Formats: sequence, C-alpha cells, structure tokens
Amino acid sequence: MELKKNWRTNLENYRSIFFLAGIALSLLLTTEVLELKSAYSFPELKTDQAEQSEAGTVRIPKTFRETPKIPEPLKKDVEPDPIVDPKKRFKIVDNTTLLNTSNLQPVSMDTIFFESTLEPEVPEPIEAILVENMARPQDCEALRGKEEQMKCFNTWISTYLANEIEFPDVPDFMARSEKVFVEFVIKSDGKVSDVVILRGEIPEYRAEAKRVIENLPKLVPASQLGRAVPVRVRIPVNFKIR
Repeated sequence: MELKKNWRTNLENYRSIFFLAGIALSLLLTTEVLELKSAYSFPELKTDQAEQSEAGTVRIPKTFRETPKIPEPLKKDVEPDPIVDPKKRFKIVDNTTLLNTSNLQPVSMDTIFFESTLEPEVPEPIEAILVENMARPQDCEALRGKEEQMKCFNTWISTYLANEIEFPDVPDFMARSEKVFVEFVIKSDGKVSDVVILRGEIPEYRAEAKRVIENLPKLVPASQLGRAVPVRVRIPVNFKIR
C-alpha cells in the first residue's frame, strides 16, 4: 500500500516562499555589515581660527568683519584768520562827521583804447537768385520788389557795357563774334571784387570784359533780412562784328 503525503505538510509546496525569505534576510544582513564597517567622518578644516563643536569633530571657521579705519582729518598748514569784531576793525562815526579831504589827490583817468587783433568775419557771397533784395544802381535804390530790382539791374548793366566797352584790335584771322561770361561779387559796401572770366577764347575779349566789370561804379548792396550782404553775379558780355 503506497503512503500519500498530506499537501499541507509537504514542504516542497513552500519552496518559493522560503527562497524569497532567504534572499530578503541575506540583503538585510549585508546592509547591517556594511553600515558597521563604513564609519562616516567629516573632513578636517585647515584653518587657525576654528572651534570644537559639541556634536563631534566638526570645526567651524571663525569669520570676522574688519572694522574700517576712520581717516584722519587733513591738517591745514595755514590756520584760518580769527573772526574779528567789526566794531574793533572799523571806527564807527556819526553821519554828521566831517572827513579831512585835504590829503586826497585827484587822479587823472586816461582813455584806454583796445584794438582787436581778430579780423571781422566776412560772410560768404549769396547767389543772386537766392538773395532777398538784389544789388542795384543808385537810381533804383527805392525799389523794393525783387523782380523790379533784377529788371532795373539788367537794364542798367546792359547800357553800361554798351557805353564802356572798347572793341579791342583783334587779328583778322581771329576776328569773330563771341560771348564772354564774367563772374564777380558785389560786396556789402556796394563795390565790385573777385572778377573772374568763366568762358571766352579770345584773350583780347577776355581782358576787355574784365576791365569793364572791375570799373563798375559803386552800387546799392544786396540785403538779406535787413542786413547788407555780398552777392555773386554772372553776366554775359557780347562782342559782335558787323
């Protein structure tokens, strides 16, 4: 007759439980052993200013804030003048006291003249088309409109050139009609300066045109915002052979 084991008393049925329990117990023992062997210690602080704490080997460094030095007051080489009572410095007199003026000598003041070494600033010439009031001859001084002033100036300059130009002697092979363009400045005092020939091939024509313009009579100067200013003018001078 074969004997049959009881299922509850058969330990083979609990093999997995025993295996897990053994692993857990082994881990627990290993952890306890490692904790006993590894003793934790704090690193020692290398400093002169340290103190021993009550907990163990921890050294806490001492840090102190340096007290700033108070700067010494500056030494004055010269002591200030003591305050003097005005009553001791000046003698107080009544308003009716007569002063002795016999010792007073009259002082002669000579007039002093100061001469400036700086040259007066000369404004740049303004183009005739931009100026507010155009330069013009004395006969047209009363004109106030820019258009009327230009018309008067052009009429007058044409008449002046026709009367003053002397036709130069030019060799026959060079004799021909030519228009010479001249540029000049009418200064703030009405006189002509800076005469320049802009275009012209025949030297005799160029020289005559420059001579006539340089001999222009004094004109009424141009003005800008109520102030006399120099103005730059360009005109043609015609030389015609009939």
